[in-house]
Amino acid sequence: MKAKLGMSPIAWWNDDLPELSDDVSLEECLRQSRSAGFTGMEKGRRFPDDPEVMLPILRAADVTLCGGWFSGTLVDEELAANKDRIAPMIALFKAVAAPCIVYGEVGRSIQGDRSKPLATKPRLSDDEMKAYARRVTQFGEWCAEQGMPLSYHHHMAAVVETEPELDAFMRHSGEGIPLLLDAGHLAFAGGDVLRAIGNHHARINHVHVKDIRKPVVDGLD
Repeated sequence: MKAKLGMSPIAWWNDDLPELSDDVSLEECLRQSRSAGFTGMEKGRRFPDDPEVMLPILRAADVTLCGGWFSGTLVDEELAANKDRIAPMIALFKAVAAPCIVYGEVGRSIQGDRSKPLATKPRLSDDEMKAYARRVTQFGEWCAEQGMPLSYHHHMAAVVETEPELDAFMRHSGEGIPLLLDAGHLAFAGGDVLRAIGNHHARINHVHVKDIRKPVVDGLD
């Protein structure tokens, strides 16, 4: 199987900091990305939610939708609440033939809160991690049954951030929830990216790669 290379609109604008790069349109973002050789783009805040509007924009740019973030809350909330919130996204992604939805856990996360040091991120007990992993697996299986697989995104400041946390999550979850391996986030968290790939390659269906500024990382609390 050949890998397909996509890009994230975060290189042009930031969904968490909407005041950044308000002068860059969706069409210009897609044009620049495609001219650099990328054939896919992840969904960002400037994408329309109507497939009849989105598809002509993608086709004009010769780009496909290659994924997009869903803010999951399964660490705290029940499956039903997350199913209700993700259902419109599943319908949209199926309509534009996207390969998967990225599950990012935001329950208890401190991401986006610049007043809190990373050292204060939430941590799950062994029993909490087991229960959480089982719940995410169930959710992943349900999404796949609806015709749209998930990809679990371990993330800085979230309940699955470090390599040991990722290993524990993978150990207690099942094949119903594939893995998005994010090399930048794992390196940021002090993990060994190649070791994680070796341990979990059978479950990886999506990959994020990015640069990190090591001196900046080393200076964080």
